[in-house]
Amino acid sequence: MTPNVVDLVQGALGPDVLSRAGERLNEESNTLGRAASAAIPAVLWRLIERGRAPGGADALLGAMRRTGAARALADPLSRLQADARPDPDLLADDLEDRLAGFARIRPESAAALLAMLTPLALGAFARIAPTPLNADTLGRTLREQENNVERAFPPGFDLRGAEPPTPATAPERTAAPVLADAVDRVVAAEAAAASGGGEAVLFPAPGPAPAAQPPATRAPDSTSGGGLPRWLLPLLAALILLGVLFFLLRGFFDTQAVEPAAPAAIPPEAAAPGRVPGS
Repeated sequence: MTPNVVDLVQGALGPDVLSRAGERLNEESNTLGRAASAAIPAVLWRLIERGRAPGGADALLGAMRRTGAARALADPLSRLQADARPDPDLLADDLEDRLAGFARIRPESAAALLAMLTPLALGAFARIAPTPLNADTLGRTLREQENNVERAFPPGFDLRGAEPPTPATAPERTAAPVLADAVDRVVAAEAAAASGGGEAVLFPAPGPAPAAQPPATRAPDSTSGGGLPRWLLPLLAALILLGVLFFLLRGFFDTQAVEPAAPAAIPPEAAAPGRVPGS
């Protein structure tokens, strides 16, 4: 089974090595340890990226011979120089600033740590690569170690921020005119105040909010089978009202009905038979 290149480099930087390196760089050992936890996968990843480029594996082989990488793992502190700078052909220039910001160390200390770790990482790749060591075997080793290096990055440290920015999307492009308009308003307000024109209004007061429209409701279909039609309810109410009025008026007129008059009384003299009036 192929060894893990991250474990190989981390094993070379034990607590004693980090403590002595912190004394040389005037950094706390725990702070330098945090820096090393991000610097190790960062250096290894940049070397893998360099090896992907055309002729990259040959360039890494040349760097191994130039830096004496085969002996670097045995004595890491011999590669630590306080004024050392990382190789720009192998590591990007932005890496030391990103590492310094992540671990809260001085940029000079970050640069020295990266310069020390570069030959260690090259020596680790050379050690685990199959023999004979050449561009093909080194390139295959770099590809095999990609997953191990990706998993070694600590939370909060990501090299993807160094990639070129992606083109702005449509919503982002529309934000520029809005920002420019706001700046123009501020400049106009400052100019008005300087000329004695009184306090300028940067942004007009918002007008009254439009009245909230009630949600549109769909009138029920009068021909649908669900429920009574809307026109039937007023008709039923009117019929009920007419019925109540009818019974009330009927009772009223019944109490006011006139009883039949009694027949008129006939005088006695008119009632006698055979009696002619005036005789």
